[in-house]
Amino acid sequence: MFLDLLVFAFGVALLVGGAWALVVGSSRLARLLGVPPVLVGLTVVAWGTSAPEFFVSLQAIIQQSPGLVLGNVIGSNLANIGLILGLAVLIMSPDIDRRLLRFDIPVLLVSTIVLMFLADDGWLSRVDGLVVLGLFLVVTFINVGTARDNHPAIGLGAGGMPADVAPALISDRGRLICLLMVVAGAGGLAIGGRYIVEAAVDIAETLHVSETLVGLTMVAVGTSLPELATTVVAAWRGESGIAVGNVVGSNLFNTLAVTGPVAVFRPVAVSGQIIHRELPVMFAVTLLMALMIVGRRKMPRFSGLLLLIVYLGIMIWWVVV
Repeated sequence: MFLDLLVFAFGVALLVGGAWALVVGSSRLARLLGVPPVLVGLTVVAWGTSAPEFFVSLQAIIQQSPGLVLGNVIGSNLANIGLILGLAVLIMSPDIDRRLLRFDIPVLLVSTIVLMFLADDGWLSRVDGLVVLGLFLVVTFINVGTARDNHPAIGLGAGGMPADVAPALISDRGRLICLLMVVAGAGGLAIGGRYIVEAAVDIAETLHVSETLVGLTMVAVGTSLPELATTVVAAWRGESGIAVGNVVGSNLFNTLAVTGPVAVFRPVAVSGQIIHRELPVMFAVTLLMALMIVGRRKMPRFSGLLLLIVYLGIMIWWVVV
């Protein structure tokens, strides 16, 4: 048991380090290639902070542990809202971006309902995966188009870089270093994901609990560490838009861009407990977050405390029952 916990911790460390290397390397490489910063934020950074969930879920389905797939996604989404957003709101009362209410949160609620509907027959088939992945691509296309319209590339030189910076940044050595960081990050994510899945399965067997429960708790919190670091630091620095937007964006990514490709790779069996308990709870907590935001310019600190209490209550309920 102790050795399994050490392996799990080592896997989490590889995941966090891999996510950091992937985000930093990809962001710098994108800038060297002239990709506008706003597109980097909507694609590379969003992918990087949710990459741990994807790699763990992919490893879980490869190693035929389907309970860890949706358990990881559901648990991560709950941790993002209850634990991470709850802490961020306690640190500061974040401003609410109107776009979250107009687009991102409604899309997240709809995406959760779509996932619940597709999983209701006990399977996420390859067709279901394509539907979910297609919805993610549509949402990404809309987000990128809106961002480019709202943030035009002003004062950029050739390739989209500032004219006085581009020559200094564009070099073969710089691109090689960034590429190596991307490769190392992806490798860390893949290896860390494998260690986490293997340790989680062993821990579940030792404790005589389901793999789903381990995925909902330990694995979910472990894979949410990049979001935790990003959101809490953003809140501490007063960057409230990042604090709230990162949670909503990460949950949207988990719901669509993790489950979709994994189901396309191999159909995922969905247990009755996930259908009737975990998925409805995820929707209810997402709806609670939306209701806390509607009609407000800021999220009051008491709502952060409430989110933390709800999250802890759910975890205790699932562990005990």
